Amino acid sequence: MKPWVTLALSFLALAVVTGGGAPLEDKPHRSGQAANTPEQFLQRAQSLAAGNRWAEAEPLARRYLEAKPESADGHALLALVLFKQQKPRESMAEYVETAKLRDLTASELKNFALSCALLRMFADAEKWLTRSLEMNPDDAKGWEARGHLKFEQQHYADGIRDFEQSLRLAPKTVSAQTGIGLSYELLSHLDEAVAAYKTAISWQPAGPGEDPAPLHGLGRVLLKQNKPAEALSYLRRAVVAGPDNAQAHEELAKAYSSLGQIEPAQREMERAIELAPKVARLHFALGQLYRKAGMIEKAKVELDKYEALVGTHSTPTADVR
Repeated sequence: MKPWVTLALSFLALAVVTGGGAPLEDKPHRSGQAANTPEQFLQRAQSLAAGNRWAEAEPLARRYLEAKPESADGHALLALVLFKQQKPRESMAEYVETAKLRDLTASELKNFALSCALLRMFADAEKWLTRSLEMNPDDAKGWEARGHLKFEQQHYADGIRDFEQSLRLAPKTVSAQTGIGLSYELLSHLDEAVAAYKTAISWQPAGPGEDPAPLHGLGRVLLKQNKPAEALSYLRRAVVAGPDNAQAHEELAKAYSSLGQIEPAQREMERAIELAPKVARLHFALGQLYRKAGMIEKAKVELDKYEALVGTHSTPTADVR
C-alpha cells in the first residue's frame, strides 16, 4: 500500500471515550463477592480502548458480547478495537452487526470505509466515506481520506478538490497539501506540484520529526525537471526523515549520478536494494553504476540478478513506495 493511503489511515483512526477504573481480573470470586458482570466487562473494555490498549480491550469486549449479543454499542466497540489492530475484515463484520441493531454514526461509517480501503476496495471505501461526510461535512480528515481514495482510483482532479476542502477546514495540514502535490505530479502539472510540495514543506519545521513525503515528492519532481542539484538537498533530508523508504534512496542515487558523484550514488542504490531486494530495476541501475566505476565483476553480479528477477516475472519498474 502506498504511503499516502497509509498516512490517511493512521491519521483518521478514532479513539473511544469512556470510563476508567482499575483492571478487572477474571478470577474465581470469593464467597460473598460478586462475580464480574457484563457491564463491568464493557466498562473495562471501554477504559482500555480509551487508553489505546486495543489488544487488551478485545477479549473483554468479546466477553461482554457473549452475554449481551444484541448490544449495538458492544459490537461497535469491538469493531473499533479490531479496526485499530488492523483487522479490517473482522472490524467490518462487527460494524455490519451494529448496523443490524441501529444506524451507524458518521465516525463508524468512516471506520468501515477505511477498512474497505485497507482491503483495497477503493470504490466501496469512497461510497461509505461519502455517506459519512454527508452526515458530518466538517470532518477535515474525512475529506483528506476521500482525496487519497480518489487518488488511488486515478481521479486526480477530484482528489485535489477534496484535499482543498480538507485544508479549508484544517489549514496547514501537511499530509493534505502533500496529497495535492502528488495529484498534480500524476497529472504531469510539474510546476504546480513543485509549488504544492514547497508549501507543505514550509508548514513544518526542518529537522528531526519532519514528514519526509513532501521532501521526497519535491526531489522526485525536480529530477523529472532535470534539476538534480536542486533536488539533492531535499532528497538528502527525505532519507534522513524516512530512512526506510527505498525509492527515496533510489531517487537520491539518481541525483548523485546525474551530478557525476558515482560513489555516493552507489551507496544510496545499495541501500535501496537492501530495503527492496526484489525490485529488478534497482539491480540494473546499480550494475550500471558499478560499470561506470570500472567495477566489472560487481556490475555483472547485479545485472545477473536483474535478469534473474525479470525471468521470475518481477516487474522491473515496480514502484517500491
